[in-house]
Amino acid sequence: MHILVISDRSMFGEGLCALLSDRSEFQVLRMGVHVERQEVLAQVALHRPDVIILLDCPEEENGLSLAAVRCLKNGWVRKIVTVDRRDNSLCILRCRRCAIEHVQNLVEAIMDDVQDP
Repeated sequence: MHILVISDRSMFGEGLCALLSDRSEFQVLRMGVHVERQEVLAQVALHRPDVIILLDCPEEENGLSLAAVRCLKNGWVRKIVTVDRRDNSLCILRCRRCAIEHVQNLVEAIMDDVQDP
């Protein structure tokens, strides 16, 4: 599995990359956060990661989240994981494509990932 890690904190990003690299099934590519949106898209097109991990990336500054979502929408990646260390929140975005024949298919797709707290 190919993983692209984009981190605002070099030590945190390097530590995560080191942990992930210890597992033989992961191939990890790391980018610093001070990259342009087009550079992220170019790296995704080149390396075709399965997962993009965004760590503490200020989306209002560089649009990395928008670039990552575009990659997900276009089917270039399977999953995006974002982590905000300020409140330890984790968000996972996944892509699943299917043909919709009627409204019930849309309702089923919406409810498929909904879990009761």
